[in-house]
Amino acid sequence: WCYINLGRLNELAKAFTIELDIRSFILKPDIPKEGRIKPSGPNQLPATLIQAAEELGLKMKSPHFIPYTISALELTELSKQYGLAETFQLAMYSAYWDNQEDIGNATVLERIALNIGLPRLSVRQTIKNHSFLPKVIEQHYQAEVLGFKGIPAILIGKTRFVGAVDTLRLQEAVKNELHRIT
Repeated sequence: WCYINLGRLNELAKAFTIELDIRSFILKPDIPKEGRIKPSGPNQLPATLIQAAEELGLKMKSPHFIPYTISALELTELSKQYGLAETFQLAMYSAYWDNQEDIGNATVLERIALNIGLPRLSVRQTIKNHSFLPKVIEQHYQAEVLGFKGIPAILIGKTRFVGAVDTLRLQEAVKNELHRIT
């Protein structure tokens, strides 16, 4: 649902004057660096997820593995420095959900990052040195302090959402927050 909610939020960002602030949350901290094959293999995606994906023009498939995502989260932090966070996230989700790629693999992540315009040297240094790991961990703990225990998690003003959120609920929360601050 992260992929879907990001698509929905990007649509709202076009309609309203809002800025997305993508934050890290380590969903499965026990995943080894090589990832983990799903014990049951790929599952059928829920019909509601498939329908929501189709509404956004996405062709999601059920992955057969769970990737190690720390490096991807670190590259999200790097992409923020270049104003490319949403672009990187969408490209990463597409690689995983649409193309069944291992977004824990450094070569895959580097290709995604370079394709959206991030500098090769910065990408390689981020992956090798874990330059943004303290920031990723800090954001994870901030989310826990706010009461988030899973993803996707969305905070609009003081309104919290976890899981699938339809566009109308997001739009109403954005309108309420814009009304509150103006």
